[in-house]
Amino acid sequence: MKFYTNPLSNNSFRVELYLKEKGLEYEMVNVALMSGEHKKEEYLKDFPRGQVPGLKLDSGETLYESCAIIDFLENTTTKGPALKPPSSDISNSALFYTRLHEFHQKLDPANIFGSVAFGKKTKEELKDRIEKLENEVDNWDKYLEGRKFFAGEFSIVDIVIFPLIATWVFGLTLDLSTRPNLQEWFDSVSSRETVKGCVWYQQWSTQEGLKGTPFERKSILGKE
Repeated sequence: MKFYTNPLSNNSFRVELYLKEKGLEYEMVNVALMSGEHKKEEYLKDFPRGQVPGLKLDSGETLYESCAIIDFLENTTTKGPALKPPSSDISNSALFYTRLHEFHQKLDPANIFGSVAFGKKTKEELKDRIEKLENEVDNWDKYLEGRKFFAGEFSIVDIVIFPLIATWVFGLTLDLSTRPNLQEWFDSVSSRETVKGCVWYQQWSTQEGLKGTPFERKSILGKE
């Protein structure tokens, strides 16, 4: 299968991390977002929304939307570790589905990074949204009290949430030092070889190649 991606996309990072955790074989195809390759007719034939990530199966079917790709693969492949709790584990299964859907609805649905990088919004202009986001991040810190991961063992929930938190840490200077549970989780996930092997993480954690681009680190969410 072919995985269409770009190292600037945290949504693509989410899928790349999942593929590595499962040990699935794939061909990586870099889509040049800055030159508009994702808006060209050839790309739009397979991915009509003109976004990354995209996945093209060996059978020819295509998928897009990072969480849809992950959900599809988790339900159709038997290779690699299971990345969601078994249905017999009622407690962690309940947490898994709650956190997964809560992520979509509550954890920055308005995309504050996009407002900064492309909307050119300032910290002062985003004051109310920043306060709301900081409070929401505090909620997720509390969810990790007494837990190493969000729903039992390392799972899809951790995979889908980590790229967003990492974007705020590396791109908007989110401070986790006052959120010990979230800091411990972030450090634990960051130490995984699968994470360190992802192109997005390598670039964003060092800011290599991002200076002078819309993705350059900006002091918005906390520490300078």
